[in-house]
Amino acid sequence: MQGVTILTISTAAPGLRPASCSAGGGVVGECARASGAQLGVLYLALYLTALGTGGLKSSVSGFGSDQFDESDGGEKRQMMRFFNWFFFFISLGSLLAVTVLVYVQDNLGRRWGYGACACAIAAGLLVFLAGTRRYRFKKLAGSPLTQIAAVVVAAWRKRRLPLPADP
Repeated sequence: MQGVTILTISTAAPGLRPASCSAGGGVVGECARASGAQLGVLYLALYLTALGTGGLKSSVSGFGSDQFDESDGGEKRQMMRFFNWFFFFISLGSLLAVTVLVYVQDNLGRRWGYGACACAIAAGLLVFLAGTRRYRFKKLAGSPLTQIAAVVVAAWRKRRLPLPADP
């Protein structure tokens, strides 16, 4: 959320973006280069957005599946329904991003497009936080780093084993 918010502010604040290119006689004139501070703000916003997206997308579906008990038939059906709706809304968001948001950015300005994204993320965060008391949290079975290390060690020890004839 911070990355998209910084991106929105950088498109709205004149000091955080380079000046517009001047047109001379129908030909685009010289364009001012972005200053180091302007580039720093842009890169900070993009890196924070990428970091947040990577952290969220990799864990949200797993967290969603943890909310259901697979041994219960009713909850197993609810989990299937959850994933159907989850991927439907992921696809719908992608569609809206490349159509509606591009239209808004081209016709109203980038600050409105990025601002809409920041507001949508804030609304999603509020909905997520509102349900916190109802979530199921599974206890970790040991350290995740220990489990990763065990897999690496097992792979290293088995590196010279012959491959099966039938993959």
